[in-house]
Order: sequence, then C-alpha cells, then structure tokens
Amino acid sequence: MHWIGLRYSAQTSTFAYIIVEHACIWDGFTPNWKYGLRAYYTDANGGQQYQFWTGYGMDDNQWLDLTLEVGNNGQDTRLTVKNISTGLAYFMNIGTNLGATNGSVEIAVEYRHNELSRTDFVDARISDPDFGISANPTLNICPGTLGGSTVTLTSLGGFSGVVSLSSLADHTSNYVWHYLGSTTLTLSSDGSAATALYLQRSRQ
Repeated sequence: MHWIGLRYSAQTSTFAYIIVEHACIWDGFTPNWKYGLRAYYTDANGGQQYQFWTGYGMDDNQWLDLTLEVGNNGQDTRLTVKNISTGLAYFMNIGTNLGATNGSVEIAVEYRHNELSRTDFVDARISDPDFGISANPTLNICPGTLGGSTVTLTSLGGFSGVVSLSSLADHTSNYVWHYLGSTTLTLSSDGSAATALYLQRSRQ
C-alpha cells in the first residue's frame, strides 16, 4: 500500500489532507488494485483524525478530480472527489481550525494511478489564489449607450506583482463594444488596485 496526499496548512501545527490509498483487493477470483480516500486532519480541538471516506471502490486508470476547500474563517472545510470515469462524486465536511485566511482557498488536482507502470499522475490545477477580483456596479446597457464599471483587484496572502487584464465578449454579443481603461495593474502586498471596464452597445 502507498498513498499520495493533497494538503492545506495555514499553520505548522494544523493541517488537512486528502489521502489517496492503494490496496490489492481480492474479489473472490483474482487480486485487483483498488484505491480509496481518507481524510487526515487536525480537528477543532487540536486532535488528529484519520477517517475512511470512500472505501476502496475505485479502479486503476480512473481519473479523479480532488478538491480541498477552506473557508476564510479557517473552519468550513469541504473535501470533494469526483470519479471522472464513472461520474460518481463523494463529499465530506470536516471540523477544523486551520487559521483565518483573507479569502476562501481551494486546492485541486486531477489524479490517476496506474499500477501497471507503478506511476502516479497528478495534474495540479488550482493553488492558493494570489488576488481577488470584483466589478461594481452591474451594468445594463441600452442600445446606443455607454456604461462603465470599476474592476477592483485585491491582494491575497501577501501577494505583490503586476497582473495582466483582458476583456472578451462571447459570440452572442456581436454588437457590444468593450475596452479596459488599463490592461495591467500593480498590486502591493495586501493592497488593492482598480481600473474601469467600458461597454457600449450599438443601435443594431
């Protein structure tokens, strides 16, 4: 048996893991490699918990979507796995005290185990966000009119740097003209920066 872990840790003494375990399971005729999930975490009282979550119900070479989400209070923690091959999804909410963050944090990967080559495949998709983005106000644009909305970026987790922006209209918006006041914004650690997004609809 071996395992991989997807971990979130805001402090060195508290943590939450999604553990993927592999085991050779006898189905009555032949041994087959299966894998399942456990939750390994520090609970709200500081105790360490190691709990079965899905059992060994997943086959080799099946892709899994694994997601660990932590609310900005550090306590609302949700574990999710979706078996992409079968469409089955499993959820688990755990009581933690991971330390407050500036915003909700999501860590996600795609994972597959291949026992034939003894290789684990992990494709990381999302890590702690560097910044949040919002727009205000919401716009309703009448034909022939121009409107603007303020787009604000806010640094998260001490991020600082230059952020590139672009605007895009979908294929149903052929008569909407749009542009950004600035295509780059510079964020200082825990600071914010803003630009304008302008939209205009033609009379057609």
